[in-house]
Amino acid sequence: MPKRIANIAINTPVYSLFDYQIPSNMDVRIGNRVNVKFRNRDIVGVVFDIKEESLVDHVKLKEINSLVDNAPTFSPEYLSLISWVSLYYHYPIGQTLQTALPKYISDGKVIYEEDNFSESSIKQNKIFDYSDDQENAIGKISSNLEKFNCFVLDGITGSGKTEVYKNICEKVLKKNKQVAILSPEINLVPQLIDDFINISEVSQYHSGLTEKEKFINWCSIYKGYKKIIIGTRSSIFTPFNDLGLIIIDEEHDVSFKQQEGLKYNARDVAIYIAKNKNIPIILGSATPSLESINNIRKKSFIHIRMKNRVSKSTLPDLKIINMDNKKNKTISDEILLEIENRLKRNEQSLLFLNRRGYSPVIMCKNCSWIPRSKDNKLPMTYHKSKNLLICHHSAKCTPFKNICPTCGNKEFINIGEGTEKIEEIINYSFPNARIIRIDSDTTRKKGELEKIFKKARNNDYDILIGTQMLSKGHNFPNVTLVAILNIDQRLFSPNIKAIEQLAQQLIQVSGRAGRYNKKGKVFLQTSLPDNDNLKKLIKDGYENWAKDLLTYRKNLELPPHKNFSLFKAKSRDRMHANKFLENVKETLIKSKNIEIFGPIPSTFPKKNSLYNMHLVVQSNSKKDLNYALRDCINRVKNITYLNKVKWSIDIDPIDYD
Repeated sequence: MPKRIANIAINTPVYSLFDYQIPSNMDVRIGNRVNVKFRNRDIVGVVFDIKEESLVDHVKLKEINSLVDNAPTFSPEYLSLISWVSLYYHYPIGQTLQTALPKYISDGKVIYEEDNFSESSIKQNKIFDYSDDQENAIGKISSNLEKFNCFVLDGITGSGKTEVYKNICEKVLKKNKQVAILSPEINLVPQLIDDFINISEVSQYHSGLTEKEKFINWCSIYKGYKKIIIGTRSSIFTPFNDLGLIIIDEEHDVSFKQQEGLKYNARDVAIYIAKNKNIPIILGSATPSLESINNIRKKSFIHIRMKNRVSKSTLPDLKIINMDNKKNKTISDEILLEIENRLKRNEQSLLFLNRRGYSPVIMCKNCSWIPRSKDNKLPMTYHKSKNLLICHHSAKCTPFKNICPTCGNKEFINIGEGTEKIEEIINYSFPNARIIRIDSDTTRKKGELEKIFKKARNNDYDILIGTQMLSKGHNFPNVTLVAILNIDQRLFSPNIKAIEQLAQQLIQVSGRAGRYNKKGKVFLQTSLPDNDNLKKLIKDGYENWAKDLLTYRKNLELPPHKNFSLFKAKSRDRMHANKFLENVKETLIKSKNIEIFGPIPSTFPKKNSLYNMHLVVQSNSKKDLNYALRDCINRVKNITYLNKVKWSIDIDPIDYD
């Protein structure tokens, strides 16, 4: 009787599965974790398939050493998901599986048994007085819970999307099914847990947990004992026991796209899962992504609008302040006066600047020398509080010695401003105010950000100064003034989604003001008040602006009307990266129905001492694009300069980095 062959996924940068013989006395099944010998190492693999034949001579095949679990750990449906993700994003299947699993599971730790967990119970939620918009949204979604539908819950800030989520969630839980809720940022998870903990026990899953915590929570979800799962993008790969609903909060956020390793978009993976499980998915946002708006146009997604705030308050007034004639001013007198008025009324002000540090560039006053990173030649940001020069792209830092190495001068000019400088100005202007700066420099300790947000909601601070951390999903009841301080550089960014992200951020951060019964005001400082995008956004609103942008992109054959990918190469020698991609281009050009541009340098041509270049590969057909890339991957091993570069593929990229 011929021995059976197991196709096993192993954590290695190879796109295929590996064949191992199954010992005759071993009951190996699809989905089992197994111990195998791989390149003289004992490692854990996962059985994806079992067959009778192998292309490799049976004499050369190694045997499986032992089973990790007697019963299969993974269902065929889960393995099918991992296979699809690997194929769609063109990433090795073993490394795809490794990305999806907590370390303890990958390492072969035994899954917690049933007596380690207690089953969640559904709690009685308080009766809520829903608005007409909320009632309409609940009605539309509730009548379609038994099949796949993708609902875009398009609700302005303060319209009460969370209460809609909670109502639908309760209905799904009553059917004894699980609900997965994805958030773009870890710092938004605690607030979501507070919102849903009154319905049922919640399990969280994200990179902020320890490996042990991730393992325990993964097991509780896997066994079906936790019904509500709240996490960031990685939580979409949890093997849910019986999933009935997926909610993607702030679906427009680019944080759902992973930028390193497996470059997946958790929102898109979630839609794939919902479609295959035939369950509903809700994409919630005050500023839906262009992809979602385009799918609404094509009737692929169901559009539900919520255009009124629950508190009956109106959206804040927005005023542009022209800084073109105020070159020596960082914060206009008008904004300082508005802050003073808020302090008198015991109301809060929020100052938004998406740039941390004191100054993005410092320059010698005598010879114009600028400190630059050795890795990428980009200017280093000055952090005054630590007296450090930090490269925000490589994270490398060096002490600032306050002396020019070129001419010996000790006088420097600060060009531009970061949150540290804004904090310094506000402290000087309002010495008695309670001020907090919120950025990644001040919130590094675990739990620190949650404490700050709680204090902000309790009115323990008068003035909040921060980066994009403040723009997403937070509810500050007493904030009535928002000042957006500098957005000019981003108006001309070459990145694909830059202008879309900027518009979303402006709307989102503006929505922090006047969310209850106090009228809010928003001020936008810019030296480009006549910019067409700004004028259109402010005059016509996000929805009309987005529709115009979609038309503009269609005329230029840009995403989401065209399918894009980047074939990336990194090398210590720029010529090696360029030559490698030239050879890749020669391979790709033989494929049908695709267009290729490049090789061209990345937005940051040099990063971490490596030169970055890429090809832009595009097609009207996603199928043709993926086929061409898959065929190219099979031929890459024969391409010259392969051993001189690190290469990767980015499907549906969000920028050209």
